[in-house]
Amino acid sequence: MLKKRFYATLRAAIIPVLLPGMYACIQVEYSEPDVIEHPELIQLFYCNYNFCGTNSNATGGSTATKIYMYRTDTNYQGNFGGRATANGYCSASRTTSFSSLACTNDLAFVSYGGDAILDFPTNHAVPASVPIVSPTEVTIDSNWAGLFDGNISVSVNGAGISTLTTTYWTGSQSNGTVSGTNCSDWSTTAPTGTRGLRTSTNTNWIDDTSPNLCTGSLVMLCICW
Repeated sequence: MLKKRFYATLRAAIIPVLLPGMYACIQVEYSEPDVIEHPELIQLFYCNYNFCGTNSNATGGSTATKIYMYRTDTNYQGNFGGRATANGYCSASRTTSFSSLACTNDLAFVSYGGDAILDFPTNHAVPASVPIVSPTEVTIDSNWAGLFDGNISVSVNGAGISTLTTTYWTGSQSNGTVSGTNCSDWSTTAPTGTRGLRTSTNTNWIDDTSPNLCTGSLVMLCICW
């Protein structure tokens, strides 16, 4: 019969041979109509080939069950460059600091003319109906549209996304559309760029209404799936 492979995470509370708080990642192989003797003890879930743990995200990409939000490792002046360059900064930061995230796509959470963050599901195939979470699995909002309805569930800071600066570049209005102040599509150090506030759960989390000088250096938020 057709064999199916799953990974099982066994918690110390129910598997006494493990130390408290530890997880064991094992592969279970069975043939239908076989059953596991004690299914209540085992949480079955699909894993990325290289990762089995709390950051499981199916196989990422189009099958992602969540979107991760994180931040760049470096501050950038407002002339950090076009979309591909910004995405590259995000990818490099994930590889360096958030390598456990099961993702296949990285995207800088900033708006450009013709490519606003509101339109990421259309322009970049970002999953629109899955939750947005921090690297530690704190839910920021339940779906993409919820990021732009005036309130998010928890602030960037509250979600544990510690940023190197109290604000971050967004180039976006609170509704997710592109702002008129985005350092000329992030190509110049003049005049100003819209920023978000890391401690806010209202519209200020995307637009704190006090644009930053483009000569200043801020981090960017990033998403991956």
